[in-house]
Amino acid sequence: MAGGVPRSGRRHAATKWLWVGLTLPMFFLANPACGAEDRAELHFRRASQLAQQGKLDQAEREYRLGLKIAPGVPEAYNNLGVIYFQRRDIPRAVATFKQAHRLRPDDPEVSFNLGLALYQAGELAAAIPHLSDGVASRGHTADAHYLLGACYFDLNQWQRSVEQLELARHERPEGAEILFLLVNAYRNVGDAKKSLDAAAQPMDDSPVAFGAQPLQQLPRPTIRQPQLRRPLLLTQLPLLHFM
Repeated sequence: MAGGVPRSGRRHAATKWLWVGLTLPMFFLANPACGAEDRAELHFRRASQLAQQGKLDQAEREYRLGLKIAPGVPEAYNNLGVIYFQRRDIPRAVATFKQAHRLRPDDPEVSFNLGLALYQAGELAAAIPHLSDGVASRGHTADAHYLLGACYFDLNQWQRSVEQLELARHERPEGAEILFLLVNAYRNVGDAKKSLDAAAQPMDDSPVAFGAQPLQQLPRPTIRQPQLRRPLLLTQLPLLHFM
């Protein structure tokens, strides 16, 4: 790959997950006469509790049972997608996030989750519009800009990659993975000065000693979990939003 940043050399650490309570439509909670909806709510609550306990197989079963009763709950599809993503079942995660997005197309959290899953699946062009919407996701602005920069980088659209990575750096100036990719994006654009300026930025937490040696001799980040189909450059995978 141009720029000397092979996908197989990208670094990531263990994924962390954000488990919060499932919020159901208020109609389910306020109308005790709705027996079917009550049963769906019970399944969803059980699923959320099981997911927090790490019992993902049981949580998946409860979400599926609830969705058979109430198939129009985007939160349940979103949370089920998080479970598939955590189990590295990326195709099913993508399909399930698409269901959530179909039901709630204007939710930036759902858009970010779908964009991240598509990126992980290697569907870069498809990921871009969802990550663009995900920039508005609370707490994921830097992640969304970074992933957009990574998408454009792998698509050889260097200038767009630089623009998104600079936005990511503005949000997270200490991000070693952002600077590493930005250095190479500037080099591919042909702007040697900005490439060197980015490389010289202090990075106390970086695994790469930027500025201490010539750019072409910088050691490449290593993969800690090679079983991932498409490891990310991030220090950790961005948090998926569990609703």
